[in-house]
Amino acid sequence: MTPRERRLSAITDTEAIPRTLRQAVIKIMAEKDLDWSQACEVAAMLIDSNGKEFQSMVKREADRTYKSRFMSEMNKARVSVRSGGYWEGYADGNEAGKKEAEITYRCNLCNEPILMLPNSESHKAMVQYMYDHGWGHSSCHEKNK
Repeated sequence: MTPRERRLSAITDTEAIPRTLRQAVIKIMAEKDLDWSQACEVAAMLIDSNGKEFQSMVKREADRTYKSRFMSEMNKARVSVRSGGYWEGYADGNEAGKKEAEITYRCNLCNEPILMLPNSESHKAMVQYMYDHGWGHSSCHEKNK
């Protein structure tokens, strides 16, 4: 007789056991890959809710469930930050940085703004113009009066 046949014969020999209890034991057998007698021992331990072993098992399961939920919430938060908040913050910071550091001037024909990129020809010309016309720190100009 194979182990599976033995399990099935043990289950069919237990017709006197109430249906719900038999189903619960069969469920324990399937979940934990146990035979009928082992599953009955687990069921007895579960029924004896005042037992120390049962309480420690409940505590372990509660800890595992809590940690699982905590990690699930943590992962959801990470996804949320990565998908939304991170890029929104990046875009906001990037825009603020551009506005603070970029140099623009207006076209003398259409009056539309022109962005002066760092190290571009117009940027170099502006730097040279300011140097040629004596632009400098006000504190340096005050010292050299």
